Amino acid sequence: MNIGRNLRNIAIKNNSITVGENNTVLPFRGVINFHGGYDTVDISGNTLTNGNMGIYFRNRGMNMVMNGNKIQNMRGIGINFDGFQYELFDNVKISENDIQADRIALNLSFGQNFKLINNVLVAPRRINGQAQFYLQKSGS
Repeated sequence: MNIGRNLRNIAIKNNSITVGENNTVLPFRGVINFHGGYDTVDISGNTLTNGNMGIYFRNRGMNMVMNGNKIQNMRGIGINFDGFQYELFDNVKISENDIQADRIALNLSFGQNFKLINNVLVAPRRINGQAQFYLQKSGS
């Protein structure tokens, strides 16, 4: 699922999205992709299964809520906030999610006002010393 640029008031709720287990080519980025410039995003109650990343955010975004999602069997990163070209994320609440990925469960970069509440983050394989939760160049 690809979400375009400069959008507002986006809700993705109570869906089940599975990338075929036998696919040899997985989506390059996420099962759900955001391509930049979004405001007021609610991603809640979804189950995302198989893929390279569960949810991929590129560039800036603000006023975002991710609540009660189950992201499982990701080969790379569960949720990736990629601050490409140093764009910021602001006012992001991530709560009550179950995130399982091979490499990094949650990657936060270039932002401020992130709130992480009661999440389960699991990344059983430590690749090149990377941990389950990765925070880089961020405000708070």
